[in-house]
Amino acid sequence: MRDDLMIEAIAWELDAKVSARSAHAYKSVGHKLAYFCPVEECLASVSLGEKSNIYFLAPDRHVPGCPNDSKRTGQASVPGRPAARPMQVVEEPIPSHLGPPAGFKKKLRLPSREELLQLARATSVTPVSHFGTLREVIKAWKKMRSSDRAKFPLTISGHQMNYESAFQFIGEADRNIERLNFQERIIFGQAYVEEWGHCFAVFSLYKFTVEGRKLSLRYTVNKKDNPEDLRSLVGRNVTIFLHGPVPYLSPKGDVLMLKTDPNDKYAGIIIVGQ
Repeated sequence: MRDDLMIEAIAWELDAKVSARSAHAYKSVGHKLAYFCPVEECLASVSLGEKSNIYFLAPDRHVPGCPNDSKRTGQASVPGRPAARPMQVVEEPIPSHLGPPAGFKKKLRLPSREELLQLARATSVTPVSHFGTLREVIKAWKKMRSSDRAKFPLTISGHQMNYESAFQFIGEADRNIERLNFQERIIFGQAYVEEWGHCFAVFSLYKFTVEGRKLSLRYTVNKKDNPEDLRSLVGRNVTIFLHGPVPYLSPKGDVLMLKTDPNDKYAGIIIVGQ
């Protein structure tokens, strides 16, 4: 039995092992999928629990001895139902994909036990599928030791990479911005923040050669539209992470501008203080 919460299960429609947070993301957009315990000796049907955390639970219990069966503590409020357990802090899963939950083909029937067993065996050696936002992917990258990043898979725009190859240092451009793959990689490098009246401006320290001129990347955001206050970073060096939008030359030709959609959680710019 386990003391912590069950946060992984196999998803029949996805042919994959998924995190509880990814299952919640599918549910939030109206998809009702079939989930099962990944332990070969159990394979119990499980559903999402969303009280204090997001996790999986087996309404009809796991088989006796299943490592995913949780310890029951205290007195159950309803006879025959598991007793409530104290709230636990669940470690955030490492995203395996940058982007929203992937599409799938709905299956017309539930699996047989043999089909579930085959799926459990196939997914036992594959990483858990977890779809993350740009901020979540960057947070996971920052927490990893540099020597470990190649061990963790990360898919971006359908391209299977890892947490080492998916990130591209801005200096690899060798002054040529066309060498940076903003669509399929996460570009990162140093920058600094300035305050311009009603807005903040972020300039890359690295400069690119464009038409014989050395130009910085510049991102500006109105203070009222800024989801996180950059005021504390004014005058300081920061690290910027860029994905999606491609910089373009300003009308005056004096800077490379970056325009993002503040409502897009999976692309844009993330600014991190050093």
